[in-house]
Amino acid sequence: MNESFTGETEREPEKEGVMRKANVVNVLLLTAGMLASGSSLLISRQAMANENVEKAILADKDKDKQFITQAARGGKAEVELSQLAAERGTDKDVVQLGQKMIQDHGLIGDELKRLAERKGIALPKDELDAKGQATKDRLVQTAERSGIAFDREYVRKMVADHEMTVAMFEREARNTRDPEIRDWALRTLPTLRDHLQHVHDLDDDLRKRQTAKR
Repeated sequence: MNESFTGETEREPEKEGVMRKANVVNVLLLTAGMLASGSSLLISRQAMANENVEKAILADKDKDKQFITQAARGGKAEVELSQLAAERGTDKDVVQLGQKMIQDHGLIGDELKRLAERKGIALPKDELDAKGQATKDRLVQTAERSGIAFDREYVRKMVADHEMTVAMFEREARNTRDPEIRDWALRTLPTLRDHLQHVHDLDDDLRKRQTAKR
C-alpha cells in the first residue's frame, strides 16, 4: 500500500476528532451567549418593572399629598365661613349649623394635622387661599345687605362644598394604597355625609319658608 495514502487515512480520524471538538466548543459558546443574552434581557425587564413600580408608588404618594392638602384647605374654609354663620346668621337653624360645622371640622382638622405629620406632609398655612378669601368676602358683603340672603347663600355654599368633599373622600378611600389614609377617610365619611344630608334638608326648608312668605 502507498505510504502517503496510508498516512492520510490515519490522519482522517484525527481531523474528525478535532472538528467534533471544535463543533462542541462552538455549540457551548453559542449556548453560553444565548444564556447570557437571555439573562441580560431578564435583568433589563426586571429593572424596567422595578422602575415602573417606583413610579407608581411616587404617583400614589403625590395623589395622597394632594388629597390631604385639599382636605385641609377645604376644612379651613368651612370653619371660617361657619364662623360667619354663627355670628351673622339670622335663622336659628343656620346659626346652629355654623356652630356644628365649627366643632366637627375643627376635630377633623386636628386629626388631619396629626395624620399629615406622620406622613411628612406640610399642610397649607392657616390663612385662606385666594378662592376661599373671595368667598368669605362675598358672604360678608351679603350679610351686610341682608341677613336672610346671607343665610341662603351660606347654606347653598355648604351644600356645594360638602358634595365635592364627600366625593373626594370616597375617591381617596377607593384608590389610595396607604391603609392609614384609607382608614381615616372611611372614618371621616359618615360625618361628612351627615353634614351633606343636614345642609340639603336645611336648604330645602329655607326655600320653602321663603316661598311661604311671598
